[in-house]
Amino acid sequence: MSETPSPIDTRLDALVARPSDRWVRTCIALIVLAAVGAYFNSFLGAFVFDDEPSILGNPTLHRLWPLSAPLSPPTTSSSYGRPLLNLSLAVNYALSGLNPFSYHAVNLCIHILAALTLFGIIRRTLQRPALAGRFGPAAVPLAGAIGLLWAVHPLQTMAVTYIVQRAESLAGLFFLLTIYALLRGATGGRAWVWYATAWAACLAAAFTKETMAPLPVVALLYDRTFLAGSFRGAIRRRWGLYLLLAACWAPLAWLIHSAGGRHDTAGFGIGVTAWQYALTEPGVILHYLRLAFWPDVLVLDYGWPLAAWPAAAFPAAVILVMLAATLWALWRKPALGFLAAWFFLTLAVTSSVVPIKDPAFEQRMYLALAGVVVLVVVGAWVLLRALPVRLPAAVPIAAAALVAMALAARTHARNNDYRTGEAIWRSALASRPENARAHNNLGNILRGQGRFEEAVEQYQAAVRIRPDYAKAWYNCAAALTDMKDPKRYSEAVACCRKAVEIDPNLAEAHNNWGNALLEMRDFSGAIEQYRQALRIDPELAEAHNNWGNALQDQWKFDLAISQYQEALRIRPDYVEARFNWGGTLMKNGQYREAAEQFRNALRLRPEFAPAVEGLRQAEERLEKNGEPGKP
Repeated sequence: MSETPSPIDTRLDALVARPSDRWVRTCIALIVLAAVGAYFNSFLGAFVFDDEPSILGNPTLHRLWPLSAPLSPPTTSSSYGRPLLNLSLAVNYALSGLNPFSYHAVNLCIHILAALTLFGIIRRTLQRPALAGRFGPAAVPLAGAIGLLWAVHPLQTMAVTYIVQRAESLAGLFFLLTIYALLRGATGGRAWVWYATAWAACLAAAFTKETMAPLPVVALLYDRTFLAGSFRGAIRRRWGLYLLLAACWAPLAWLIHSAGGRHDTAGFGIGVTAWQYALTEPGVILHYLRLAFWPDVLVLDYGWPLAAWPAAAFPAAVILVMLAATLWALWRKPALGFLAAWFFLTLAVTSSVVPIKDPAFEQRMYLALAGVVVLVVVGAWVLLRALPVRLPAAVPIAAAALVAMALAARTHARNNDYRTGEAIWRSALASRPENARAHNNLGNILRGQGRFEEAVEQYQAAVRIRPDYAKAWYNCAAALTDMKDPKRYSEAVACCRKAVEIDPNLAEAHNNWGNALLEMRDFSGAIEQYRQALRIDPELAEAHNNWGNALQDQWKFDLAISQYQEALRIRPDYVEARFNWGGTLMKNGQYREAAEQFRNALRLRPEFAPAVEGLRQAEERLEKNGEPGKP
């Protein structure tokens, strides 16, 4: 018995049956324009949070050749163990130095390419023989709607607007390119070229971020579901490709090992058990899903607490039911099962049993969101065609356009939070006022602006929430010292002492303790604290610089200069150490040499006002002595 089409079928079919190439061009243009419209204000965003050590404090970005330099990021950077990410940031540095504009532009280009790749995958998948009868005529507009909604969804802002989270979007692009190349190789000519492309993209993903680990499994599952029809058929036809894809796990494992557990932020040695993490993640995953449908409140840093039994029972039960349904669907409804498996597999690295210090970060949904969007859009299309009522053919287009505009408007608004470090941290605290790290990081921003009293208030809020938060204690000491108020120096020393009691191996706490003692003119005490800091961390350039300041104040100029030189050996871009070296030479009457050091400081940071003033004074002294001040 043939199925009688609903009154809406003929109208929709007529709408989508227009020439395919026109639809393709239209969809590509819409995706690009919508993404640019949603994200153009992101170009005004500042460097925030992990951007600072990964970009501002990353000297390996300062040259592109030899390649070993940008491919070897420092351990303090989020790029550590992710060489392609670091290389991409080095390219940005070559283009614009420390101007954030080009970094944001590249992030958006990566995201747009990923959205277009997703569009290509969905379009060609819906045109496969198993699905073409039901979705073939509508494949292009459906894929366009999916690519459009995925591109402008505000849940993607963390992977696009937060610069260093390019790791997620770049790895996501390579992930999608692998699937696209597999699809093209299996369904068209020059298969070996496409398979080589799939392997290269998978390898590139391995050198970008660890979240690519499920990629060979996802590729095989996609092949089984939409190409070969069975695991046996997929392996028989493309066993060589799957060996190459699986081989990408070897460099990934080496990079993870070389990264030493991501600086104690991931793995089984960070003080979080696999059981604790496994109990926590169901609640996180359900929160991600809520944001996929209702992205009202987005947060840079959740400070998500670890869950405990029995409070975690309900989220865990929901996720277990979803996993069971996924396994059933993979067996009985493979296409539906693949979407659910895509969601769980792309989250598997960050939301399973391997502990990560921060249980929840929104950028982890970058690829997983695609499965949700596909399910919603295709499901809505199926329901629409099943309606017995007559609807204008423009209804689905209008509905998709309205949803896209609403999502793009929320994305645009969220980008404004990234304009300054203060704005993004105040946004986080508005949603999570009990997040101690957010208070600490807002304190750092305020301290950098010279708003020391406000910074101290934020650090004190942090330690009220977490009395064992050693970093907030020694940061509070730094802000108290920066006030230059003799009445506050003893408070600063007490804060450092508290930090050291919590963790005796905090080099930064000893360094800040030394700074407070130096302001109190206790030179021997200050130098002893700098020695303690350097015993713990011999590569702490700040301690060498501050030790030099203590020696300079005692008129021990040669010893002071040796400390500045050591600081610059560790950090060649350390502008303050270069300036202090110049100041020491000025005190010693070596004006020409001082002028050269001030010029070196200005080469590193042309807008550094103290060096501008120092150079002016040095040149004036030289001219007063009858020597040419300027070279």
